[in-house]
Amino acid sequence: VLSVALDGKEKRKLVVVGEHMDAFELVKSLKKKNFRVDMESLEEVKSEKK
Repeated sequence: VLSVALDGKEKRKLVVVGEHMDAFELVKSLKKKNFRVDMESLEEVKSEKK
């Protein structure tokens, strides 16, 4: 995981950025801890090479 941030109008969205992450396992872990979880999007972030 490269970064974790709260986003949105009421800071209720969790934005996680990283490499080689298992999104399903992340959602499963949060639900196991009694968080309400809705995955809104999943996308690849391409790194800029200089």
